[in-house]
Amino acid sequence: IQARGVSVTTLTWRDVVVKLLSNEAHLPLQRRVCYCGERIRWFFEKQKDVILNFMLSLEGTPAANMFSPLYPRHAKLIQQNQMIKHLIYETYDRACKRQLKQFV
Repeated sequence: IQARGVSVTTLTWRDVVVKLLSNEAHLPLQRRVCYCGERIRWFFEKQKDVILNFMLSLEGTPAANMFSPLYPRHAKLIQQNQMIKHLIYETYDRACKRQLKQFV
């Protein structure tokens, strides 16, 4: 890479460093960002069952007043009906993938 080559204007060392970093660091940084995005997506996708268990455990606890009273009722419905559970989980996964695509 020609860093201080022919230029119409004067180049500072800052300009040279920016040029070098933009050429050399872009792909490794992009790979790292993709990796971080995939890890975040994986984390959220793995939290579906955890959240469902949390919603089921709220009923009758002091913490129930801090959340919607519909959480335990909806959680029971999700747990009892596999079709609803499958559709909700599938939609959630699609939303996570869509957010990953927007992030990257």
